[in-house]
Amino acid sequence: MIPYYRHMNINGVMFKMNKILQTQLDILKKLVRMDFDCVIIIDGEIEGTGKSVLAQQCALFCDNTLDIDRIVFTPEGFENAILNADKYQAVIWDESYEGGNKYQIMTAQNQSIGALLRKIRQKNLFIFIVVPSIVDLSYYIACRRSWALIRAELSIDYEKLTISRGNFSFYNRSKKKWLYEVEAKRLDYRKGYKYSNSFVGFFENVYGVNKQLYLEKKADIDPTIQTIDERSFTQECIRRGMPWASPMKLCEFSTFSEKHFYRLKKEMNSPRTITDGLTVK
Repeated sequence: MIPYYRHMNINGVMFKMNKILQTQLDILKKLVRMDFDCVIIIDGEIEGTGKSVLAQQCALFCDNTLDIDRIVFTPEGFENAILNADKYQAVIWDESYEGGNKYQIMTAQNQSIGALLRKIRQKNLFIFIVVPSIVDLSYYIACRRSWALIRAELSIDYEKLTISRGNFSFYNRSKKKWLYEVEAKRLDYRKGYKYSNSFVGFFENVYGVNKQLYLEKKADIDPTIQTIDERSFTQECIRRGMPWASPMKLCEFSTFSEKHFYRLKKEMNSPRTITDGLTVK
């Protein structure tokens, strides 16, 4: 039986890589050399699926100079890593929830990141964005800017009642966009809209950089960082006079229905009187 993986030994880091995944990454490596850049999203909603390990293996395969300095956890770190990276190097933005979150699309930090993603083509970099779910990202990053999605998953054996890590599904550009449309509730799966992956495979639990240094760096993340919720985000858009549709398609960043949006807008614009600590319409 022909094995579906190849043994890798990159700078002393040894792991098995799925053959089809390797082929896809080889194609992207050639594209980068042809003056493109490469943005890949890696997600996995359940903590511990191994998406960070998977991202490191893919990044190391694309760039054998990968080190801990180009694995970052904040928008500021991402910006610094991008500006300091050389051509054809890889940068991993790990657990980038607070920066790429679709409800923070108006913040100065996220606007800065969007601007960076528009400019990095000149640097021909590999950018790996690791998030809990692709729908946590804006439509621009998730669908227009990225080449592929790799989803880390758990395998459940219902007979033995065991759970194993190390599985993934790969979605190419078109399949990724279809998945986003359905999972972001832009299309109703109940009406028959479905999505499928390009292929599946497994990966080993092998870090691409020093595991201890990675865990120490990740532990230094400020736990007090908070993200704005969807209702607050929508209210802020209304205060700024942003419409539901063009010129900024607010519907791309919100799961609210159009009816809910106008109801919220009417509620915010209605006159209110404050009496004895009570709010009366």
